[in-house]
Amino acid sequence: MIGLAATPATAQSGESGYAILGKWIVSSVWAGPEAFGYCAATTNNGKSDFRLGTDGRAWQIGVPYYGKTGTVEAYYGFGVAGEVASLRAEGDGWASMTIGGDQLNAFRTLPAFSLNIANADQTWDLRGAAAAIDKAGECARNRGVPGAAAAPAPAPAAAAGAVGKPRPFGQGFDGWTFTATTEKPGVVNCRATRKVGGREDIMAMRTDRKPYLSIEAQGRRGKWTDMYVAVPGRRDLVWQVPAEANGTRLWFLVPDVGIVRKIAAAGIYEFSVPDSEDTAKIPLGKRAVEAWDRVDGCVRANGG
Repeated sequence: MIGLAATPATAQSGESGYAILGKWIVSSVWAGPEAFGYCAATTNNGKSDFRLGTDGRAWQIGVPYYGKTGTVEAYYGFGVAGEVASLRAEGDGWASMTIGGDQLNAFRTLPAFSLNIANADQTWDLRGAAAAIDKAGECARNRGVPGAAAAPAPAPAAAAGAVGKPRPFGQGFDGWTFTATTEKPGVVNCRATRKVGGREDIMAMRTDRKPYLSIEAQGRRGKWTDMYVAVPGRRDLVWQVPAEANGTRLWFLVPDVGIVRKIAAAGIYEFSVPDSEDTAKIPLGKRAVEAWDRVDGCVRANGG
């Protein structure tokens, strides 16, 4: 989202959790290690996020958007998307627009909000929005710091989130949950973790934009420079990647973000350990692309 702080979203240094209210997540967005940007209340309809944000002075709404930058025409409404809207996209993964007091009150009191952008219709349930709006307003008054009383700029550790402590990043779906973990100052690891059928499969990327896939190692140990990873049945989608296993987890270090997106689009991948008959297929479900987009959005929100 843009326009709520002097520093645009593309220069954000991170996003940290403030409160969870049912299906709404209230978070603090930082314009720098010690600079508050704005607070946001975010919900998800099972397909896409919707966000209400404030810096304590103005309010905006925003939705994920990866199309052209500049003004984007859309249609919106509380029930039927019939009103024309001009949203602004700055290339940060969001399209947003400023709303007035009457519109903010509509989000508090009406049951649903619809938006048609880029010929895609979305509707979000607004139950719980009033409490989430109040909490986002409190967050802005506290300059993004939970429990503060109109606090000054937070310490760097608070801005980035506690080192090593995962914090949620949006609502989960189809077995996927999403977290952002500050591994060290300036480095955040964004993970999508899917727990289905006793498995725990991960798609992840740090803010250095180096992605990886991870599965349970099932006792495997070692390092490989040429592990085969492929989309089943696609001879054109076969890669040799570095991999490592410690007995608990097995990591595939994918050299390119586009490769992970191709794998997510297929909804499944397979791997083969060199010089062995050890091979397996890893299903990622039908909504893996949306999960990967959330990881990418998390990385962007944290400065990557």
